[in-house]
Parts: sequence; C-alpha cells; structure tokens
Amino acid sequence: MVYFSRSGNTGLAARHVAKRLGAALYPLQVPEYELGLGGLARSAFAANARRTDPATLPEIKPRQLDLKPFDTVWLGSPIWFYSPAPPIWAFVEHNRFDGQHVVLFNTFNSNLGADQIAAFKAKVMARGARSFEHRQVLRGRMTQQLTPEEMLGAIDAEWFGAHHP
Repeated sequence: MVYFSRSGNTGLAARHVAKRLGAALYPLQVPEYELGLGGLARSAFAANARRTDPATLPEIKPRQLDLKPFDTVWLGSPIWFYSPAPPIWAFVEHNRFDGQHVVLFNTFNSNLGADQIAAFKAKVMARGARSFEHRQVLRGRMTQQLTPEEMLGAIDAEWFGAHHP
C-alpha cells in the first residue's frame, strides 16, 4: 500500500486498511509539503499547477518501488482541487503496474472530480494495470467533519462491509 498524507487523515486510513489486509505500507515523502503555512501554500500551488500542466509533479521519496510481488496495489491520497494530490500522480508516473489490480483510495473534505479520477485510472491502466477500482471517504467540511473513529467506521462499513470495533 503506497500512500501520501499531508495532514494525517489519508495516513490514518492507509494504516487501518493495511492492518485489515496484512499489507506492507510505503508512505510517500514530500518535504516541501510539510505542515504549516509554507507547506500548505506550496501544496496548494502544486495541486493547481498540476491541473494546468499534468507534467508538473513534485519530487517524491521513494520514487520507485518493486511492485512485482503484489497482485493488488493500493494507492492512497487526499483530494486537492478535485484531484488526487500530486505526489500520488508522481508515483504512478515513475512505476509500473503490470498485470495488477490497482485500488485508488481517497479521503476528502468537499468534492472530487470524476474527470480527475477517470484521468488517474487512464494513467494507471497505461502503466500496465489489468484493472482499477476507486474507493473514497468523505470526511466533510471543517465544522462538520467525521472524527477519526467515524472515518475508520465508514471505511469498514463501505469498503469492507464490516463494522469498526
């Protein structure tokens, strides 16, 4: 499971799903997007720039992973400006998914763009995936956000048909 999380919500979801599935976790690091106003400004600028020019991608660590041992690859990202965040796009750009099922999962606060999810799917399929699936959890706006526990409960119920303990 490869994921990018700036504020921690997607990271929490990724750790929870990885535990359920017994999956290895590979967090993507982008130091220029650190918490704080500077990181927020740089991440917002990068997300907006990527929508204008899809080739505009950040440097990520790790850039590549050996994904061959996995039948299914989960890719996690928050939604920024209606799109998966630039670091997960960068990961897809630098990796292959030959014959694998890819599951994109997103946490988001307001809206995601169906066109952006379709573009992401097309990119993953062009990188060799045999199939693609999208899962999401709407956390809500700041004043009406799901608590972390409610988010994990929604993931269990909606993605796995189970209830969170």
